[in-house]
Amino acid sequence: MKITIVSGARPNFMKIAPICRAIDAAREAGKNISYRIVYTGPQDDTSLDASLFSDLSMRKPDACLGVTGHDHSQVAASIMLAFERELDGHPAQVVLVVDDMTATMSCSIVAKKRGLKVAHVIAGTRSFDMNMPREVNRTIVDAISDYLSDLTGFCHKGFTLDPELGERTYIVTEICPHCEAEVEIHGWDTDCNGFKAFCPYCGKR
Repeated sequence: MKITIVSGARPNFMKIAPICRAIDAAREAGKNISYRIVYTGPQDDTSLDASLFSDLSMRKPDACLGVTGHDHSQVAASIMLAFERELDGHPAQVVLVVDDMTATMSCSIVAKKRGLKVAHVIAGTRSFDMNMPREVNRTIVDAISDYLSDLTGFCHKGFTLDPELGERTYIVTEICPHCEAEVEIHGWDTDCNGFKAFCPYCGKR
């Protein structure tokens, strides 16, 4: 299986890093699986310093689409055209997207029109305000995704109000490295910045 993992901004890398490590582990275990990391921004983005990837124990993006800008339509169109070229050169079977950015929506649409499977991580988030561009993005992505990953109890509210989405939702779990308990991600207590977590069973990070 070939997976293209899309990141539209620096915070997305924190969310895809565990997925990349899990794929690496599966491949080492003999699974026929590989992935490419595609960043929709420019290669010289100063926010993507080398320490980011070393801290996350992940490799740098395999490709940068080089798209920047503030106009939603222009950015969406540029990403879609660039992502088409990326998939032409590096075909995939699954495209994994994160959050609710314009990049998330754009790459999802391209993948779906190509007949590829779409996996949405951090799915189900809802503000119920369609005047917000991100609400439009996340609603579109959830509607066309084949796999929806609900990482928080708050996100689950979106699926509760739309039972059809719930049928495509997968609960994400993590094994605590200290007590080896299997814990749903939204079962962890997180501090205000969302990066540190405490296991509800043993209380350790």
